[in-house]
This record gives sequence, structure tokens and C-alpha cells, in this order.
Amino acid sequence: MTLEARNLVTMMINGNFEDEDGAKESIVIQELRIADKPSEIIEICKGVERSGSWYAIPTLMALFKIKEPYSCKIAISNALDGIRSRLVWDHDFVERLFHFDFWKINWKASMERYLSFITVILNISNNADNETLANHIICETDINISPYSTFGEMKVACQNWHFEKDLKEVISNAFQEVSFLELIREMDLPESLETQFKRAIMGMKSDYLITILQLGVQYKELHIAISMAQCLNHK
Repeated sequence: MTLEARNLVTMMINGNFEDEDGAKESIVIQELRIADKPSEIIEICKGVERSGSWYAIPTLMALFKIKEPYSCKIAISNALDGIRSRLVWDHDFVERLFHFDFWKINWKASMERYLSFITVILNISNNADNETLANHIICETDINISPYSTFGEMKVACQNWHFEKDLKEVISNAFQEVSFLELIREMDLPESLETQFKRAIMGMKSDYLITILQLGVQYKELHIAISMAQCLNHK
């Protein structure tokens, strides 16, 4: 754990953690995402249990699925309970946040566009075993790919798949999004709560996928790519 992250975790545990824009908590969550020592995972979870926000939920949910030993799962569960106790929103909505399926990207568009979505992730991840990673992505997405069972089968069967066309759409959408955010900042325009919420959820679903795929080392690049590539998820 970096010294900066350790100091932040200590402040969280001691209850004197202040973080208006979420930047400090992001450092802690990323450290948790890439931690491989049970002692570090448990220590960070103690801080999140005391002072973490809802932004940590998808990362914690993913880690609960993949981390061992049992002591880590207990620490992660305690951290989730701590966050839950501080949420004062609608009860039904809060409960949904603690279901694994809520954080899976629900794919509504065509299989061809889904192939492009996966390919964007594969190209960024530089994973040696792309086929295995692609199939893992499918398992962690809310999608029914029948009659196919693997990424390879989908690629062979989808004759109308045009990755270059879809990639251009992703890049174009990314530029539009950046321009929109810059305009809001320059003109000091208020962004609707609905827009803020949708953007937050989309980013947090990216967090879940990156964490459960154990690609946290490339978090920054993948988070941007996955968030932007979700523009393909429309019919």
C-alpha cells in the first residue's frame, strides 16, 4: 500500500476523513482494487466501513466474489454494512445496490455491437489470453448470447459485425462528452441530478467489471474505455 493511501485509510478509520470531491476515496478504492495481501485488504476495508461512500459499493461487491480467504470476505461484508448504514435514500433502491446483478451492464443492443464493446476492452487490456477474458466479460454482463456459447462462436456467426464503424462511434461520442462537460464548466451551468446520477451509475458499473475481471492495474485506461464504449448499448 502506498504511504498516501495508508494515511488516508488511517484518517478514515479514525473518523477524521474529509473528501468533498471524492478524489481521496478514489485513491483508497483503487488501492483496495489492486491489493493482494489479506492484511491490506482488511485494513482498507476497516477504513471504508467507517467512512466510505456508496461509490465503493461496486468494487466491494466484485471483491467479495473473487477474494479469499474468508477473513477478507468478512472485512468486505463489514465495509458494505457500514456504507449501507449511512445511506438514507429509498429503502428499495438501497437494497438493489447490494445485489450483484445490479452492477452488471445490462446489454440491450445487438450482438454485433456487443462484440465491439468486448473488443474495445480486449484492445486496452493487452491480455495474453483474449478468448478467456472475452468469455469472462460475457459471464459478467447481463446478456443472453444464445444460440452461441462463446465469444469465438459469436465472432464467426455475426457476419454484419463492423468493429471499425463502431469504434468511430465510440470515439465521436467521447469527444462530444468531453466537449459537453467542458461547456458546463466554462459556463458554470448546473447539470441535472438525473444526468449526474446516470453518469455515476455508468462509471460504477465500469468499476465493477474492471474489478471482477481483476484488471485493476489498468484501471484508469479501462474505466475511460468501458464508460465510453457503453454508448454502443442502444438499439
